[in-house]
Amino acid sequence: MYVYVISAGPDIQKIGISGNPARRLAGLQQQTPLDLALGFTLERSDARVIEQAAHRLLAAHRVRSEWFSVSLDVAVDGVRRAIAGERAPRQERESELTGAGLAAWRRSLKLGVGAAAKALGVSPDTYSRLERRKVVDQRTALACAAISHGLPPMGN
Repeated sequence: MYVYVISAGPDIQKIGISGNPARRLAGLQQQTPLDLALGFTLERSDARVIEQAAHRLLAAHRVRSEWFSVSLDVAVDGVRRAIAGERAPRQERESELTGAGLAAWRRSLKLGVGAAAKALGVSPDTYSRLERRKVVDQRTALACAAISHGLPPMGN
């Protein structure tokens, strides 16, 4: 079994396991309009344990499931840290996109509340409520990451 990192751009990576990473890449490529690339593979008898540990180490950057908003280097470093036995601090394991994080995303793109709401396909009132939440839903977090990495916003 292999631990792999598949890259969907400079800052979106998937950390997973497969008996055939090239076949896994081909299967994923058929499901997405993004250009994917196999950035890292390592054959390990404990691949599942390493994958899960890497996921925990990078939990603060999780977009959804096995996808992380990090560079390829950071994802590979997470795998290597997992192999070395590093454990994630408790707060990293529980991290999600917060309302404050959503506001920071909006400001980083130099968007007002109305423009951010339009980009995400929600009303300005709904968007404002999202920024006040302790934790933002994963669908919104994924949409923010996709927009940050070049996918066109809703309605474009």
